[in-house]
Amino acid sequence: GRVLAERTDEEELARHAELYGIEPEVVKSEYLLASYLRFEEAGQFLNPDMDTDKIEFRGEVAYCVPADGISALATLVPPFAPYEVVGAPPERASIPVSHTDLPLILSRKEGRGEIITLPFSLGSLVREYHLADHYDLVGRLVDGLLGVEKDLEVTAPHDVQVTAYQKDSTVMVHFVNEVGQRPLLDTNPVYGLSVRLRIPDGYAVKNVKTVIEEEDVSCEERDGWLTVTLGKVSVWEMLKIDLEKGEPSCS
Repeated sequence: GRVLAERTDEEELARHAELYGIEPEVVKSEYLLASYLRFEEAGQFLNPDMDTDKIEFRGEVAYCVPADGISALATLVPPFAPYEVVGAPPERASIPVSHTDLPLILSRKEGRGEIITLPFSLGSLVREYHLADHYDLVGRLVDGLLGVEKDLEVTAPHDVQVTAYQKDSTVMVHFVNEVGQRPLLDTNPVYGLSVRLRIPDGYAVKNVKTVIEEEDVSCEERDGWLTVTLGKVSVWEMLKIDLEKGEPSCS
């Protein structure tokens, strides 16, 4: 099996230290500000398109030590200054401690299985700050664990929430538009979203349509994949894709 575990409880981590690939001594940090997550050599697949090896970080960390043979994919760069003096003169133009051995992302492989452990809350960073770096990191962690091409790929802004369901021969893809200033009083329409769906073996596409805002769609089938482009999503849209056994038909 393959598992992505986000764990900040030091007692839980210590209790299952062997599973997570760490030593049993774990200590919770204070809430860290002005910090960075640094990608190590083993974790370069997590930032392939970036021109830096660091992304923004803050929050509590369960300090732990990797067990023998366990890879640290990313480590902590600690706060470069106490929060109360950040931005105050004299301002620092460099990071005094650019690298530590404190892991933020760990990988333990066993046979064909793997568990990736985050001793901090990446979900909280995503929810609170909505930064593209954090969204991208979630996606790449999942992609790295899967190790294969996904059955569904979406091209859309990060603040468009996408959820897919399949029931029998029908696939339903929901789009919720959260693009706008926080708190979310108004939304900005999003144009040209696209979905790429792997068509199951033995099936073809019978029909494609939107069922809430009823915007126009265009679609193309090629080499076992269906690509659908939506004209616009204002607030909430659902794409309904009907499959059947037979000749391809897309409308």
